[in-house]
Amino acid sequence: MKIVTDTSHPTSLWSADDPEAVIRRMKLAVPVIGVVVAVVALVWAGWQDALGVTVGTVLAIVNFRFLSNSLRAILGAGHETAPPGTTTMFVFRWIIVGTVAYAILTSGLATIGGVFAGLFTPAIAIALEAILQVNHTLRHTNDAGDAGA
Repeated sequence: MKIVTDTSHPTSLWSADDPEAVIRRMKLAVPVIGVVVAVVALVWAGWQDALGVTVGTVLAIVNFRFLSNSLRAILGAGHETAPPGTTTMFVFRWIIVGTVAYAILTSGLATIGGVFAGLFTPAIAIALEAILQVNHTLRHTNDAGDAGA
């Protein structure tokens, strides 16, 4: 499986119309949200929850990277069937997440609540992205060239 990496960024990070900007925002937002949630967990619940959040966030980032690369390979192939190895990567990413989460939890270093909080940091990033997109749509509803105008 070929991993696609594009280092050119022709548009702004905050361009609501560019799908690549959405991916770049997600790659930035998830770690930032993870740090914020880890700090909150450290203050309110203790270091074991904060460690769980950190581990969960790292697992969420790895999962997102695998998913992103798999989807790029599928969409880039242009065939009705997925490229070889794509299904294996879908399964493999969950095996990695499950194995690391199990190892951390059985070691007693982190709490399950912290790990789950970290695993859900992409959901927070997606909610923030949805707010950005709705705001952009509402602010530009009457612009010339929009479908509704």
